[in-house]
Amino acid sequence: IGWMHEMAELSWSDAKSFYDRWYGPNNAILIVSGDVTGAQVYELAQKIYGPLTKINVPERNWAKSPPLKAASTVTMTDASIKQPNIQTVFRTPSARINQNEALALEVMEEIVGGGATGRLYKALVVDQKIASSAGISYRPQYWDEAQTTLYATPLPGIELDTVKTAYENELRRLIKDGVTNKELEEAKSRMQDAAIYARDSLTGPAMVFGYSLITGSSIDDIEYWPQNIARVTAEQIQNVAKKYLDPDGDYETPPITGYLLPEAPQAIAPSKEGSE
Repeated sequence: IGWMHEMAELSWSDAKSFYDRWYGPNNAILIVSGDVTGAQVYELAQKIYGPLTKINVPERNWAKSPPLKAASTVTMTDASIKQPNIQTVFRTPSARINQNEALALEVMEEIVGGGATGRLYKALVVDQKIASSAGISYRPQYWDEAQTTLYATPLPGIELDTVKTAYENELRRLIKDGVTNKELEEAKSRMQDAAIYARDSLTGPAMVFGYSLITGSSIDDIEYWPQNIARVTAEQIQNVAKKYLDPDGDYETPPITGYLLPEAPQAIAPSKEGSE
């Protein structure tokens, strides 16, 4: 939510001004989950929120991220860190920006990073035995750009850049060879099963609806998500990987790699892509 020096300079009037500008009943989404009827919810909503005055909601503008000239690295250290960690973050579209590409990225995330069955875990942890954990994360619920993050924790004695090269090679393999039909169908099945199981929770579906609606998706996008996932093809996955996750690609917004270390920054060799 901001840097500490920015937070320290905020005043009560700043907070109150922000509240008055944005907080109104016509700029809110109410999600109710539980053993209630629509009529009960409507009655309570009228009672609680009905007396509130509408506000003039300002246009929602977001600053665009500037183009970068080269891939960057960020190194941070802290005495509390016991195990080094590495992450590489790629800018990728959100569901609001490109729903079809977002769906393909979701299925790709399941194939590449789906726990112990995912490609990254099997390659880095099981086969190569260079990491204690490895995975990929993509979340489509953003108003503007989303991000896809590859991450890993190396085993003792393994250099961070060795792990970085290994997960980049998995991306290269994905771009070159794509995914198999077996991987695709199994990933879709797991994702659809998870969507069904999520309905057993009160908070889970409520959070999904809330996050999705405030970031530009519709109720139909949420309700028909399992059917939309079923239509994702292997070609679409290979295309989004090539377009957004190519470690050798020429991007206007190249990836950023972060090193989190328990020791001094000189403990790792400088990255070939340059650093800052």
